[in-house]
Amino acid sequence: VLSGSDFIYSVGLMDYLPDPVATRLIASLYALLGSGGRLFIGNLVEAEDATWLMDFVLAWHLVWRLPDGMASFAKGHEPAPQHVSVDIDATEKCLFLEVHAP
Repeated sequence: VLSGSDFIYSVGLMDYLPDPVATRLIASLYALLGSGGRLFIGNLVEAEDATWLMDFVLAWHLVWRLPDGMASFAKGHEPAPQHVSVDIDATEKCLFLEVHAP
């Protein structure tokens, strides 16, 4: 059903997945893109003013990622992506990986 998709996005899921699982999922999603399709993946950034509360008080453990870690999810795909970018939102609390299929 999703094969040949123009746009696939995930926000709020990758924060729970360790790198090996996230890598496999992103590879599977990328393989579903059609020609010129885009993959858009969000992940929270650790924020000293808030994330300690989630970790230590609420026991809500997320996988915090940095831009380089997000960019690494775009490597090794066949065919190679036409465009890859990692941007941070205006709040500086969420990273977004954008990958364009050729």
